[in-house]
Amino acid sequence: MGLQSPDPQFESGCHLNLWISMLILISTPIGNLADISARALDALKTCDLILCEDTRHSQILLNHYAISRPLQSFHQFNEKKREESLIEKLNSGSTIALISDAGTPALCDPGQRLIARCHEAGITVSSIPGPCAIITALTLSGFEFPPFQFGGFLPKKGLKNTLIRALFYPGVSCFYDTPHHIETTLSTLDALDPNRTICIARELTKKHEEVLHGKPGELKPTLKGEFCLIIERGPPPPGDLKALVQNLQETFEIPQKEAIKLAADIAHVSKQDLYRGYLS
Repeated sequence: MGLQSPDPQFESGCHLNLWISMLILISTPIGNLADISARALDALKTCDLILCEDTRHSQILLNHYAISRPLQSFHQFNEKKREESLIEKLNSGSTIALISDAGTPALCDPGQRLIARCHEAGITVSSIPGPCAIITALTLSGFEFPPFQFGGFLPKKGLKNTLIRALFYPGVSCFYDTPHHIETTLSTLDALDPNRTICIARELTKKHEEVLHGKPGELKPTLKGEFCLIIERGPPPPGDLKALVQNLQETFEIPQKEAIKLAADIAHVSKQDLYRGYLS
């Protein structure tokens, strides 16, 4: 896509009448406060209300840029309860900005339900692009992509099967992880595929930014901050579904029933059809 010259009205700052009755998704810095666009700042200065996960956290950014607008907490525990009142505000002509604690809103953060409701109600939704931790880490990894997939935060329950599906994905797999869980993730990956190259990135854009490459058993990250885990693509899985099931059973020492379920997920076929075909 080519670049387009900015609207002349943006040259001296964004006028309030450019943001009328809409929900604006605004990406905010993931660490370095300087990583925010002029357009994002203009929208924050002129909107009627700013929705944020933690008002205390977001106030740091707003104070830094001398922005004084009404703030309202909007997180996973009150998102559903506040939807109706926010839709009413938007329908009455208000302009509302949605930000997260860091990065791009609605990406593993609250907002997806509200965005869907706006589309259903015919309310305009606009997005001002900017920082995103997982995309930053993906580009730093040096791995060949596309394709790539983003799996959100790695689960505590079902971690092994989640990682197995990632190891068989025909591209690069990206996840978020926490400092309390990353060591379990690395040890599980080391047991599943000790020779797979991975990348771990943490504290991106900050003073102590850390980007590590290597085998799962080699990496010893500092256990602080949110982690981005990038798994390099591996060899293609067997094309024959029966061979894939057998490969899963033998490689990861799992029972046939579990291997069939995983094979169905990997090949994007019905588990029931695969099970019947396997037995026949």
